[in-house]
Amino acid sequence: AADNWNSGGDRGGGGGGGGGAGAALEGATSLGWAAQVSRGRAWEFPLSVSDKRDRLMLVYEREHCLASRQIRRFERSQDKSHCKTASLQRSRAALRRENRELLTELHALRAEVAHLRSSSAAGTEATSSSSSASAAASSSSAAPSAVPPP
Repeated sequence: AADNWNSGGDRGGGGGGGGGAGAALEGATSLGWAAQVSRGRAWEFPLSVSDKRDRLMLVYEREHCLASRQIRRFERSQDKSHCKTASLQRSRAALRRENRELLTELHALRAEVAHLRSSSAAGTEATSSSSSASAAASSSSAAPSAVPPP
């Protein structure tokens, strides 16, 4: 067995139909070939050079199939991530626009409140000074007649 593996010598014709698998090896490059080789075939040990080659190709085909499947899965995941990123960027831009609009509205409302407070304070002062003056005038005129002199 070791001599066959190391020297590359073929056992010649025996070993579970290696010739049919070798013919399949020449024209096949897809997993379909691997399925044909492995279907209904028993691997007899020690393996001939052609059996070793067939077995190695079977392993490589399976590995290639799994790697291709994993690459497709990662590409789909990446596409979904790109779509989600783009969607989140659009949402972020919309929220920033809304934030700017709300800040503009807030500044306008603060300015309006300040204006109302200043006009209210000026009106209160004018009203309180005129009411104080009229109250003082009425109390000075009413005071002598209402209060008897000492």
